Amino acid sequence: MIITRVPLRMSFVGGGTDLKVFYEKDYGEVLSTTINQYIYITVKKQTKLVPDKFRIGYSKTENVNQVADIEHPIVREILGFLKINFPLEIKVMADIPARTGLGSSSSFTVGLLHALHALRGESISPYRLAEEAVYIELNCLKRAIGKQDHYAAAFGGLNKIKFMPDESVIVSPILCPRTIRENFFNHLALFYTFKTRDAESILKGQQRDTAGKWEILKEIRDSVHRFESILEGNGNFKDLGKILEESWQKKKTLHAEISNESIDKFYQKAKKIGALGGKLLGAGGGGFLLFVIPPAKQGVLEKELKGMLKVDVKYEPQGSTIIYFNEND
Repeated sequence: MIITRVPLRMSFVGGGTDLKVFYEKDYGEVLSTTINQYIYITVKKQTKLVPDKFRIGYSKTENVNQVADIEHPIVREILGFLKINFPLEIKVMADIPARTGLGSSSSFTVGLLHALHALRGESISPYRLAEEAVYIELNCLKRAIGKQDHYAAAFGGLNKIKFMPDESVIVSPILCPRTIRENFFNHLALFYTFKTRDAESILKGQQRDTAGKWEILKEIRDSVHRFESILEGNGNFKDLGKILEESWQKKKTLHAEISNESIDKFYQKAKKIGALGGKLLGAGGGGFLLFVIPPAKQGVLEKELKGMLKVDVKYEPQGSTIIYFNEND
């Protein structure tokens, strides 16, 4: 039996430029971090005593005998991709609901691939793990999503991720002092809106409009360098908040469903309380709101944003990790 633990991520700037429709003509770039919220995936070889060849537990339970009959699209495609045909049980647990803007589907894809490679006695690099996860979601399932989340989940940490027109990807750690990183995280406040959304529907619309939004996307991409320079320099949180604010306002122009009246009201209330900037994580429409705000004002913010839940997060330096391995289980 093998258990993998895969972190979720928060993307600060550059989102949208990891879509192929953009980076195939120009390079894309994002800056993100993994956090201490996880998906756990357990895989276990079954004996021939079990009545069903494949037992898969997530928000529902599947018991089937053929890979083609598996309803969960990612599980079905991965088992087919790896040509796994032995009796197998898969169980999934998560700290955070799906479809909330923290990259959960990509983390799941990375974690299941990692676990199954290990079950076959194969080691795999973070880069190859991310590449395979991208192949499953974008090539096999034809999902209209970017590929930043797969690399964030596989590598872990606080990184700048660059997407080149030739499909190569460069992952570069942000070399900021530990004190600045810790203080930066102390200035972050994450709130759950209790609204889930389908990122793919928003991203499909965004991709259709890319040609007309090209200059805005370039500005969003170029904010990565500014954000990186501050983190690696003096760590001025007022400037970091301002960049998030500018980038969020530009991102809202990419598609009408990225924000809504309710989210905008919460955002403006946070600004009045003292937030230096912020954004809605993920493609938009719901999920989590992230603010840069002094720690002393976070208690007031939590009281005022009624109907939302504050989730405390910390920095996670590791990507997908095998936390349990027993070949005799």
